[in-house]
Amino acid sequence: MNWEGYELETGRFLEYEYGIVFPKEAASGKPYVWRTEFFGAFPSVDLAMLKNGYAVAYYRISDKYGSSEAVKLMAAFQPFLQEKCGLASRTVLFGFSRGGLYALHYGAGYPERIAALYLDAPVVDIYSWPGGAFSGEGSPAEWEDCRRLWNMSHDAFMDTVNAAVHTLLAWSVPLIIVAGGKDEIVPWQENGIILQKAYEKGGAAFQLIMKPDCGHHPHSLEDPSPVVEFLLKNSGEHNPRPTGNAEKFHPENIMPLETSPLRGKRLLFLGSSVTWGAAAAGVSMADYIRVLDGCEVVKEAVSGTTLADRGEDSYLSRLRRMDTAQSFDAVICQLSTNDATQGIPLGCISGSREPDTFDTATAAGALEAIIAYAQKTWNCPFVLYTGTKYESAEYRAMVDILPLLREKWGIHVLNLWNDEEMNAVPQEDYALYMSDAIHPSQAGYLLWWTPKFQAFLYDLLSGNRERG
Repeated sequence: MNWEGYELETGRFLEYEYGIVFPKEAASGKPYVWRTEFFGAFPSVDLAMLKNGYAVAYYRISDKYGSSEAVKLMAAFQPFLQEKCGLASRTVLFGFSRGGLYALHYGAGYPERIAALYLDAPVVDIYSWPGGAFSGEGSPAEWEDCRRLWNMSHDAFMDTVNAAVHTLLAWSVPLIIVAGGKDEIVPWQENGIILQKAYEKGGAAFQLIMKPDCGHHPHSLEDPSPVVEFLLKNSGEHNPRPTGNAEKFHPENIMPLETSPLRGKRLLFLGSSVTWGAAAAGVSMADYIRVLDGCEVVKEAVSGTTLADRGEDSYLSRLRRMDTAQSFDAVICQLSTNDATQGIPLGCISGSREPDTFDTATAAGALEAIIAYAQKTWNCPFVLYTGTKYESAEYRAMVDILPLLREKWGIHVLNLWNDEEMNAVPQEDYALYMSDAIHPSQAGYLLWWTPKFQAFLYDLLSGNRERG
């Protein structure tokens, strides 16, 4: 077959249609573009990339809205495409309109497979489109399908968006956005601006091309050269992956210990983005301990959430929804940085041990409620751990109340903030270990954080550690 003067091969994979357009002469390494939606629409950049030796692929899964079902299908399709055509191990994802959902969430799920992102008037918030919950027009029929696939509240969905952006930034995935300033279908202020703000703070390669008088259509640019120049400059060999998330640090490449005091133990890790591993593709010390020490780990972690009880995704609300019939050998809780960054009042330690006296709208009161609930429900050691030191007077104040909590409740504190050895790490190692001031890379979790957690938990669960 032929498309715009280029060879087009089509077929079906897992019951969905795909296509591959081949350049006249492939560039070195056989790079390619993957159109996540609307193949053939406004193709100026696609055609320009073909002229530069990039293949163009698409996989028509238009009814999935970038959901977990879509990501699963895309994860299977990309290796198939590489094996079939010998294409590069990383692709440039094009996300037009709702295609932005596919590009964002697949890119965050498999950042090692992504060379760069080009998003054009992208949907970022499904409650904006197709939900129409704010200023945009929305699409009621499509919203029903989209809501069924995602099945989560607006706050929970935005947590997934924030986590996805954290991961893309941790992997330094370059991003260029083209958008219309008068888009009434997918309003910029409800969608693309979320990515703009994060990338401008995050440090990865980023460019915004705003068309101030343009609506949702037409997409792209009549002269595609600014987009093409960005992609050629920032993808492929010009954009190596950060060494802190290199393949050698992935959990599947780590050999388990032959013996461990934690083998057979069952641990609950409760937290937010640091516990989840937002800058390490969803990997944290909890995952390394599971692999290294042969124990069962339940990782109850949602990025962006607070200790303070601010709705269904707070630490306390999630804890209360857990199955109380299960048992744990220890509960390990993160002292959330979100309470500090979101301006949650610190509060004070109560003079009572009765849960209804705790002010759970404050960080201190919520911590007491969390500790009391966990101790009553699971009757096992409770460990509260801090992040490593960064510039935050608010978080420092949270760290300073930990001795009072330890004394009152008999909990254990793993204080990385004040750990002299952690604070003495050479700057070169710190750059490898941390994606930003708060979030470790995989190397940081594996080489820097996990040994501290292991030593602490070995002593605790072997009966060699008193409160502290």
